[in-house]
Amino acid sequence: MGSFASTMLLTVSGTVTISTVAGIPVGTPYSVIVQYQVPGTPDLSGPNSSTQMGYLGAPGDSIHGSIGIYTISSSSFQNYGVLYDAQQGDTFGASAGSDANSTVPLVSPSISVQIVGPHGLLQSLELPTTIDTGLIQPVQGGFASQLLLQTRDNIIIAGVSSATLQVQTPETGSVFLFGLSTLVCLVARKRASDRKQ
Repeated sequence: MGSFASTMLLTVSGTVTISTVAGIPVGTPYSVIVQYQVPGTPDLSGPNSSTQMGYLGAPGDSIHGSIGIYTISSSSFQNYGVLYDAQQGDTFGASAGSDANSTVPLVSPSISVQIVGPHGLLQSLELPTTIDTGLIQPVQGGFASQLLLQTRDNIIIAGVSSATLQVQTPETGSVFLFGLSTLVCLVARKRASDRKQ
């Protein structure tokens, strides 16, 4: 794998529409973030074509968030799929296996997030760096915009009511950490000064 230009954060939220898990009833809210690197590394073993492309996960990629009182977490093997088709519409999907940090009451569920819409939702067959969120639809071309958690015996499906896509930059994180450490130092100095008085 080569170097990556940017880290993308796709935030998706909505409510559960189908559930066979007692602790997560229909109507339960969720919010997850899909973190991935661009440009992507094509998965040459997949059924790629002029309208669809698979991509491999990269170090640091993850899916994490919450569903009701439970956490969703995955930093294990991930893959991505892009459909960019004037006839069927556009789809971006990310899938992975859960890890030990997940508290959802399912044993090692697979996790996938998918957004769909008419052609123009995405800009190309590449891993998306922009998405026209106004074009996201519940169903398009036989695909559904959804969060899916699934095991052999249980399933949770949640619809997508909103989504945003933004770039995470190292500079943003550095500024935040610098500001936080400065605040901690100022508080420590103030407390030390109070003790001397």
